[in-house]
Amino acid sequence: MHKKKYNNFFIKDKIYPKKYNFSKKGIIEFNLLLTKESVVNNLIKIYKSNHNINVNQFEIYIAQRKNWPYLSTTRIIRAFRNESIPINVGTYNKSNYQSLCINIKNLDYFIKNYSLLINKYLSKLESNIEKFNSESDNLFKYFKENIIDTTY
Repeated sequence: MHKKKYNNFFIKDKIYPKKYNFSKKGIIEFNLLLTKESVVNNLIKIYKSNHNINVNQFEIYIAQRKNWPYLSTTRIIRAFRNESIPINVGTYNKSNYQSLCINIKNLDYFIKNYSLLINKYLSKLESNIEKFNSESDNLFKYFKENIIDTTY
């Protein structure tokens, strides 16, 4: 990942959110990388209240080890609970959860194609959620009909 692609890249968790300005040109772009959740939440809260602007939040999930084949459903749900867009980095087994995320091979690709990926994701999110819910409902019905012993 190229640090120079970011306007701001923080390795330490100590920043001063009330003095921080995301936008240098009047538009908000992908320009901040932090890992401490409380700092991110504070920045988002301040920016929403001071500028009435919603800032895109992302939760980036990288495979636990090389060739790790499984998406983390818990992390994906957690991202939604945090009002974030889940981004899976790597190659995973097919899952109905992948339709709820941005799936990429590497972060450089995400940075280079940011606008395209975000617009595509957001434009399909509602239909992807409907499809996900329908597939999940069908799987649960199958489970109830074929797996659960209903004689109890």
